[in-house]
Amino acid sequence: MNDRERIDVTGTRPSRAAKTIAWYRKRGPAYVAQVRRELNDPHADLATVVDHFLTSDDRYKPASRRAMQAWLLQMVDDAIAEDPANGELREVAAKIDAGCGPAFLAQLRRELGDENVKVQQLVEAFLVAERRYTARAQKAIPASLVTLINTELTNGTLSATERERLLHRLNHNKPKPKPTRRKKNTSAKKRKNAPFNEMQRVVKYLSPRENRWNFAASEFLKLNINLGLRPSEWRTAYLKDGTFYWTAEKTTNGRGNAKNPHVRLNNLESWGGTLRSFLEFIKPYRDDDEQWLRLIDRLRSRIAYACEKLGVERISPYTTRNVFIANQLLLGTDPAEVAAMVNHKLTRTQRRHYASKLSGCQLSYSLVSAPPELIATVERTTPFSFDKLRGSLFTLSP
Repeated sequence: MNDRERIDVTGTRPSRAAKTIAWYRKRGPAYVAQVRRELNDPHADLATVVDHFLTSDDRYKPASRRAMQAWLLQMVDDAIAEDPANGELREVAAKIDAGCGPAFLAQLRRELGDENVKVQQLVEAFLVAERRYTARAQKAIPASLVTLINTELTNGTLSATERERLLHRLNHNKPKPKPTRRKKNTSAKKRKNAPFNEMQRVVKYLSPRENRWNFAASEFLKLNINLGLRPSEWRTAYLKDGTFYWTAEKTTNGRGNAKNPHVRLNNLESWGGTLRSFLEFIKPYRDDDEQWLRLIDRLRSRIAYACEKLGVERISPYTTRNVFIANQLLLGTDPAEVAAMVNHKLTRTQRRHYASKLSGCQLSYSLVSAPPELIATVERTTPFSFDKLRGSLFTLSP
């Protein structure tokens, strides 16, 4: 975007560095060319490309949608700077800021063959569209319809009684959403182990300080293989008097041990500076949900990029939690203490859902230790064995 700062529909005031603007100017035309090929129209204008982007709701992940939106806004702003009198370009910018709701309504009007179709027909066309729109679009479209209904009431083209009827229809009749194409990307489907030499190569590749995001990703890898937090739990993490505290993400499924777990840090003088530096780096992103998701997305993408360049199987931020557990078990740490460290209620959780100790690397000592009061609350569960089963059967037999 140019020097003027736009406040978008969410109230966000974006700020772009020159380096970021240069990147947007590089990626934007490439995306426009891609859309033109998909539309089989090499001369499609920017408004057509924007309409295609806004109505391709289920095609891109949230991080990709945000990036493409920024590229398109940059192209529109550049075009407005060249031709300030062009009102159509300003309408395109407003369309991008407004989101997918109005774009889908425009698409419905075209399908009904009448740009001046009544709002009642739009409401009915939306309500009968079973399994057409994603869950995200099904929130945006009714919001745009409500805005349109209120506008027509203000203009006097719609009665108050008809407005109440339409709002009641929208509130009490929801079409079924479009089935998602992507399977849920759970931690169980991510890589569970990473040999020490592979992790070391990735960290070394990301370590130069020229790129602050690469460096932050390398610091995250080094820290989390020694702390074992879920990536999202770093948002609430803090250090106080040699103890590391955070708020647990999973406590309602019966597998969480404490809502506010903590661990004692050992030999802190040798690595405390790195930990404090990383906590200071993530501090500006903690208070805003969108900013925090962007932070995690960037760290994840930097690690994935390094793996691709090095020819290493992709390592996710969650892999470090598996590596931490495997290393602790290989070191000989009591499974109950390992469970307390990662906030598991049962010791069997680490056996069933995480990497085995055989995939860990041999450490000389652990940098963390769990407090006795948390270890005491862990339930010890023994692995299944046929010998135990036979013994119990013989005991029960007459």
